[in-house]
Amino acid sequence: LTSLGTLDPNGVGRVMPRAINARCDVVGSCEVGTAERPFLWTKSGGMRELPRFGNAAPARNTGLDISDDGWVLGQASKDLEGLVDVLWAPDGTRTELAPLVLDTGPLGRWSRLFGTFRRNASGQILGWCLRANNIDVRFTLLTPAELTLAAQGVAQAGQPHALTVTGAEPGRIVFLAGDLDAGDDRGY
Repeated sequence: LTSLGTLDPNGVGRVMPRAINARCDVVGSCEVGTAERPFLWTKSGGMRELPRFGNAAPARNTGLDISDDGWVLGQASKDLEGLVDVLWAPDGTRTELAPLVLDTGPLGRWSRLFGTFRRNASGQILGWCLRANNIDVRFTLLTPAELTLAAQGVAQAGQPHALTVTGAEPGRIVFLAGDLDAGDDRGY
């Protein structure tokens, strides 16, 4: 029997483990006062808190799943938005998932990302979205895009430029952006 410990400095916070991976890393949440904090427990490092969006209300944050390669899927409180779905990288950096889902929002096919379940080693996330009517729930498989962009030939000012995009899916929108960093820069 291995104790996971607690994040509560008083040692009284309830610990709620949610998932374990093949390396025996555990994720879940721990009560600290009236807040629920997300944690990652490893054999080598013990329990540590995962980064949150500050002290947003409701103060409910939890790790829900961990893949064998160390990516944690969960939920975190965010000011004015309530609970949002989050993906924590193995280095602890946090990414909100909903802004990455195409075709969401008032004029999109989906009104919002409603929740997530699991992430596999390929980076695919099983979740569910609300349809635009805010009633129908549909299960979704979120697949990260692996896009590669290459210029065809040497760019000359005032001439058409050709780019090749690989990894895009037919019928899916790909957004390209241009940027000039400084006046003496060639741009990207």
